Amino acid sequence: MANNYCASATWVDVPKEKIKLAEKAVESAKAKIAETLASQGPDAETSLEIEVLDTDSESGVWIGQDEYFDPDQAEILIREIVELLELEGLFSCSWAGYCSKLRTGEFGGGAFALSKGVDTVWIEPEQEARIQLKAGNDKQGA
Repeated sequence: MANNYCASATWVDVPKEKIKLAEKAVESAKAKIAETLASQGPDAETSLEIEVLDTDSESGVWIGQDEYFDPDQAEILIREIVELLELEGLFSCSWAGYCSKLRTGEFGGGAFALSKGVDTVWIEPEQEARIQLKAGNDKQGA
C-alpha cells in the first residue's frame, strides 16, 4: 500500500509593530477554516502548523506541515493576514506532493501567490510547463 503526502513550509514577514494584530488574524483565519471544515464532516480538522514569531532578528508567521498540508487552508490564513494587516507586496506558498512508493503520477506540487486586494493565482507546475511549451511551439509555428 502506498501513502500520499503533501508538505510545505512558508514564511509571511510581518512588521514588528503589527505582530499582535497578526495573532488576531491567525485566530480569525482559524475560525474561517473551521467554518469551511464543518461542511466536510465532524472528523475534518485543520492540517496546518502555525507559529507567530517575534524575535530580535525577525517577525512573522510560519506556516507548515510535513505530511498533510492543505493549500486551501494556507491560502485562507495568508489572505487573512495580508488583508487584515494591510500588508503590501507579493506573498507566495509552494508545496510538494509525494508518495511513499515510486508510482507514476503520484508526485507533484503547486504554488499560489497573492497580494492585498488581488485574486489569488494558483499554479500546478506540470500543467504550467505544458502551457509554456505549447506557447513556445505556437510561436515557432507562426
